[in-house]
Amino acid sequence: MKKLKTKPTHHSVRELRALGLTPHFLACRSAQPLLENTKQKLSQFCHVPAANILNIHDVPNICHVPLLLRNQNAHEAILKQLALLRVARPPNLQEWTNRAETFDNLTNSVKIAMVGKYVGLTDSYFSVVKALLHACIAYIDQMPLVSAKSKSEPSKPSLTSEERKSKAQELKERASKKKEEEEKRMEREREKNV
Repeated sequence: MKKLKTKPTHHSVRELRALGLTPHFLACRSAQPLLENTKQKLSQFCHVPAANILNIHDVPNICHVPLLLRNQNAHEAILKQLALLRVARPPNLQEWTNRAETFDNLTNSVKIAMVGKYVGLTDSYFSVVKALLHACIAYIDQMPLVSAKSKSEPSKPSLTSEERKSKAQELKERASKKKEEEEKRMEREREKNV
């Protein structure tokens, strides 16, 4: 593992202190997990307890970030800082864990073409792309996005009536199954709370 530089963080914290802001936590973004000695060094030079230095390193998908923070006990550190530890409950991230695993194991594929004036720019349709991605996760499909400029590609023949019916039936069955699973999950939650 490559040793990460701590100087930029140290200087940033010093600038914050010069402005009268004293951080209780550091959330360090990096490509790889922080080594323990790097955390100790940050703690020493930034005057933040090592337990309050959170590492948000690269993960396969963004759904893993809350799990990463939970594994570092970020919730406990925050509640301790706010003096709310005695009223806290352990976080229930089972649904979130399932979502992250689903995201990692997508197998079906749905190709979506976006046609627009600025599809070549990465941020132009960012919210649309994210909305489509979340919809695909809900339906457990991958989403290879195809950028297209209007009138630049010939249109492909649409699905036949039979193919449309088959696809619609498949989507109905998938939605029905998902609804049943959700009802079962809610029933288990109700039983657990009783």
